[in-house]
Amino acid sequence: MKRKKKPSKPIDPKSVFQLACKFAATEQYVRSRDNPEAGFMASPSMVLSAFAIELFSKMLVAPGEQGD
Repeated sequence: MKRKKKPSKPIDPKSVFQLACKFAATEQYVRSRDNPEAGFMASPSMVLSAFAIELFSKMLVAPGEQGD
């Protein structure tokens, strides 16, 4: 038996953009510090960058999908 999908709330582009900025700022903070563990933190830093890029990219597409 297939479950019915709950109706999704409309996505607020401003909140998605703010979240992307937070990911980007966190990555920049981790990368820019004089940190002896910088090599150890390279992979997590790349993941933060990837999340930020994905969200920023979705913001380029989302307004067109909503008819704005």
